Amino acid sequence: METTGELWRNQFRVYRIAYNSLSERPKAGTAYVMRAGGVELKGDPKFYEPIVDCIEKTPEGLTLGELITRVAPELRQGVVSAVSMLMHGGWVTPHQANWQSAQAVNRAIGEAVA
Repeated sequence: METTGELWRNQFRVYRIAYNSLSERPKAGTAYVMRAGGVELKGDPKFYEPIVDCIEKTPEGLTLGELITRVAPELRQGVVSAVSMLMHGGWVTPHQANWQSAQAVNRAIGEAVA
């Protein structure tokens, strides 16, 4: 049985994300605004735009690992947190190719919070 750390590392290889075409993207050069309760976060477009561009160009979705290798080196360290914020803002969404990978994500989340 995989440890939680191994399972998360494996998710970088199988967990796919896709651009949410139903959510309007900010105009070029405009901050990505994410609201959570009474807090408003503004994402720097110089950071978020290249990440969203990469995701949007891949309609079949791409893994977090693929995304990390496709963006500029100076952006790589922040990809996971950026994707989390972009999901919260509605610009990207999980893309599960099959129920086994969805089940693995659910199991990993359950183990992480247990």
